[in-house]
Amino acid sequence: MNTDQQHTADENDLNNHLGLTAFLRNKTPAPRALTIDGYTRLSKADCAKYKEERIDYLSTDITVITPQLERIAMSTLSTMRTNRGKKWGRQGVLVSGESNMGKTTAILNTARIVFQDYTRNHSEWEANGDIPVAFVNVPEGTTVKAMLGRFCEFFGYTPRKSDTVEMMKRFVVPQLNGRRTVLVIVDEIHNLEGGNRDSAKTVDFLKDLSNSIHATFIYAGIDIHQGAIFSGTSRDRQVRGRFRQQLIDNYGYTTSEHKVVWRGIVQAFGSELRLLAQSPQELTGFSDYLYNRTRGGIGPLNQLLRESAQYAIATAKRPENEELTLALMDKIDLDMSTEEATGGWRSTDSAHAA
Repeated sequence: MNTDQQHTADENDLNNHLGLTAFLRNKTPAPRALTIDGYTRLSKADCAKYKEERIDYLSTDITVITPQLERIAMSTLSTMRTNRGKKWGRQGVLVSGESNMGKTTAILNTARIVFQDYTRNHSEWEANGDIPVAFVNVPEGTTVKAMLGRFCEFFGYTPRKSDTVEMMKRFVVPQLNGRRTVLVIVDEIHNLEGGNRDSAKTVDFLKDLSNSIHATFIYAGIDIHQGAIFSGTSRDRQVRGRFRQQLIDNYGYTTSEHKVVWRGIVQAFGSELRLLAQSPQELTGFSDYLYNRTRGGIGPLNQLLRESAQYAIATAKRPENEELTLALMDKIDLDMSTEEATGGWRSTDSAHAA
């Protein structure tokens, strides 16, 4: 079993090392910011091009560094430093929260920080074949063999039906150590909450794997901090005792401090929208509205602002009209969970504002 038996990897797939490395090293640059005056100086063709560039950019995975993202990155880097001299009992980071709270965005932001730090300090990383960060998703109804299969596929090997668990382990562990992997991210780990024998064995496998390699692990999933995976048995409590918990939750809006933080987040998103007739500071005037629409969720806020901005850019007849309004944002439907939580709140429902 070796990586000469590689399949052709999709470089848009984060679950293989080529796709993940391409994502971590190549962040999509934002289009240049133009004033209305600068825009009107462009040729007709360049105006159309600038419009399309911004719409395309807003279709990418825009990341705004929020306090929660900063905290998760700091906790991970601190844990990695703590683990450097450890031969066993390495600590990890547990990232938990409800669906659509931005967990994957948070862990990929951390992965990019770790990757950039590693490649900056190891100039020969690419020539050496180093893969500093590994990323796998836990499949539903997984088994140890299926989980090992995800690791094999990440490193470019498609397991054969005849491959045994031991054969796959003998491939995966040397890959993680030999490729000098320093961070392993296991996403969708809530899929291990089946409470059956296979799930328990897979949890044991991940614990054993963390003892066999020189990397720090991040586990991420939906509400795993209060789920059945890491509570109950002495084994589960042992795993829980080695992980630092990081929760991703809705931002508050009841105190002046909460409102300062929320307005800062809104302004940060505003700086990514590249609207001609509306500055990021002006966008903070909608902070109350945006909170009522999203209940402080970063995922819904991201969706609402990006889709509204795309609509404004695509439909504005004049640059002076390229801005977000309450009427425009009211037209954007959010995910079902958010709409249910807010009762479908819109700007005309001011009596129900938070």
